[in-house]
Amino acid sequence: MVTTYLFIAATESTFRFGLYDWSYLPSQKDRAKFVSVCTDIPCKNTGAIMDLLLVQLAVFLLDFYFTRTFATGMYTEHEKMNRVIAATEEIASSLSQFDLASAEAILNTASLPDPLDTAFRSILSNLEMYRPYLPDALFAQMH
Repeated sequence: MVTTYLFIAATESTFRFGLYDWSYLPSQKDRAKFVSVCTDIPCKNTGAIMDLLLVQLAVFLLDFYFTRTFATGMYTEHEKMNRVIAATEEIASSLSQFDLASAEAILNTASLPDPLDTAFRSILSNLEMYRPYLPDALFAQMH
């Protein structure tokens, strides 16, 4: 729709097919009140259709490109964060129930950021070291 408008405006500015005249006062007497170096306001702009159209179209299309690139990047980051949050929830749930094998399997398949992966692996390692010292009755209640 914007490209259509830009094309029509550039064409009218160059060839004057009457689009600008719709906004003028209806009588010639009222039209004469406008002072200009041209005999017909707005002046015909011969040869500028490509300049107008290309510049305006380039601005519109570049804006569209950059905005779309930004939006696509934001959507990708949003999806990545949702996957990290889901994996973190599963790992935290497994660790809280001392289901260390499940937590390790999730850690091995999930692509977490390095600091988060390191922290979870440290917690997993600590829980594996502490597990022999905990009573078996504790694990029977958890599962």
